[in-house]
Amino acid sequence: MVTKINIKNFKSIVDLELPLGRFNVLIGANGCGKTNILEAISFGTASIWDKLENEFLGLRGIRITEPKFMKSGFDTSSNKIEFDIYIGNHEHNSIIWYQEEKKRWMVERSVSFALANHYFNVFLSYCPEESSLRTFREDIQILPLGRKGEGLFRYLKELGQTKKGIQILQEIKENLSLLDWYDDMKIPENSFSNDSTVLIRDRYLSETLQYFDQRSANEGFLYLLFYLTLFISDETPDFFAIDNIESAFNPKMCTEVIRTLTALSRKHGKQVIVTTHNPAVLDGLNIAEDDERLFVVRRNIDGHTKLNRIGHKADRSMKLSEIWLNGFIGGLPDNF
Repeated sequence: MVTKINIKNFKSIVDLELPLGRFNVLIGANGCGKTNILEAISFGTASIWDKLENEFLGLRGIRITEPKFMKSGFDTSSNKIEFDIYIGNHEHNSIIWYQEEKKRWMVERSVSFALANHYFNVFLSYCPEESSLRTFREDIQILPLGRKGEGLFRYLKELGQTKKGIQILQEIKENLSLLDWYDDMKIPENSFSNDSTVLIRDRYLSETLQYFDQRSANEGFLYLLFYLTLFISDETPDFFAIDNIESAFNPKMCTEVIRTLTALSRKHGKQVIVTTHNPAVLDGLNIAEDDERLFVVRRNIDGHTKLNRIGHKADRSMKLSEIWLNGFIGGLPDNF
């Protein structure tokens, strides 16, 4: 598991240390640098394999801009981006800079390739969108699931063709019971069919209606189905991020989804970094457990992105959501 990441000289980040647990939540005001942290990790892990072309970076969730804007916008003494990542006692270091003459990113790195292959080659920052989740697409560029949710139904159909896949589908179905109306889901069995329909049954509907497909499903179901597949499948990355995980969920649902996903991350060996603007997400965390961590991201007096880990206090009586909304841990706008 990744234990720590250091980032220097990337966008709003001058010098940042992120000590990771298994399930990590980043909160903070708009523009504080939460997404920049996720992009820095994607950029740093891509440098391990010298895959810093715009096409590759875009697929990994990095907002493509001119090279000069990838480096810190502050007056620093270096034009190089530095990225250190620790797995247990093993350390990988990348120093990255843009060479104008060759019009490409250059990298100096030290790495244990066995570790790098396992953890970094498939690191993704997911940001699912309803339009991508609701459709069946054959031409996805990242397998088994694209970062916006592409390929979900194609992959569910593939899972239904193997004994191991059927077990994964069963666990996904069991966890869909978080939705009180959900009763069942069916996946097409014919592997030669182009049928992309996923059939869903609502326990409140008349028996004569039987099933409806994903085109009629509410967006909360689609997002939950995507996250459960991402966390349960052994073909999805072991280390990934999710930007704005609260999308499409009711506040109480947010809390239960986080509780479910933290349990699944332990069970299936997933390490995750998520960002959120919804206080209800925090109430799904148990920060008394060292592997569940909450970080407040902020801009300091010079505008640099910094973070603070919020520790557990046994005598704390308020919910984490209330503590955040009352301004006791920061992470809120302070200009109004």
